[in-house]
Amino acid sequence: MAVTDVSIANMALSHVGQHNQIAALSDSTEAARQCNLHFEPVRDALLRSHPWNFAVKRVRLITEAETAKNVTGATAANPVVLTVVGHGYTDGERVRVASVGGLTQINDREFTIDALTTDTFSLVNEDGSSYTAYTSGGTVRKIPASDWSYWFALPTDCLRVLNVDDDLYPYKNEGGRILSNETAVNLKYVYKVTDPTLFDSQFVSIFALALAVKISVKLSDNANLKQSIMADLQDMMREARVFDAQEGGTPDGIYSDGWINSRL
Repeated sequence: MAVTDVSIANMALSHVGQHNQIAALSDSTEAARQCNLHFEPVRDALLRSHPWNFAVKRVRLITEAETAKNVTGATAANPVVLTVVGHGYTDGERVRVASVGGLTQINDREFTIDALTTDTFSLVNEDGSSYTAYTSGGTVRKIPASDWSYWFALPTDCLRVLNVDDDLYPYKNEGGRILSNETAVNLKYVYKVTDPTLFDSQFVSIFALALAVKISVKLSDNANLKQSIMADLQDMMREARVFDAQEGGTPDGIYSDGWINSRL
């Protein structure tokens, strides 16, 4: 039988002594309400807790979060002034200039700007009096207000960053972005697996136990039941991680299971 959200919920209910199965997480029973309340948070916490082989993705990030804007004019003056229609920038922001025709001295460089109008801004302290005249083209792209030159938006299904470029180069994971000095990065991450048919069989059992821990207080009068289920969960978690690591090739690292005691 194919694994479904409902079958996992019913496994959890059996762990807490609830023998009446539910037909859907949206049922009006208290058992269904409790399962529905905790289902996604428990699933995502479990996925984050370990780099499960079935939940790991790799992707090459090559598009910066800020879309390049077109330069339509530039003055070889002190300071250099660029025309970028509707740029939306503010004083003190930093931009990277590229592919400008004629005024090539400003290409592939980064500048702090002063916004003059809605369509123009100057490059602070950039004296272009002796530069060649602008001819055509060019782009500008806003860069992070930090020591990093580039940033990349994390995939929308990313639950946990495992590494970037195998940790060969410095980077930061901040505010849903990867900050880097590289123009493209290779990301390895745990993704949000919502299709239960993709779950490893041991993960299904662990998920049911973890969900049972959460719903046990509301659905059982047995004060010791939660601790009993927790002990089973911890034992199965340790075993599953060993098997998962053995099947995953060369180990990437050791991941703590302390989240179990702190979250459940």
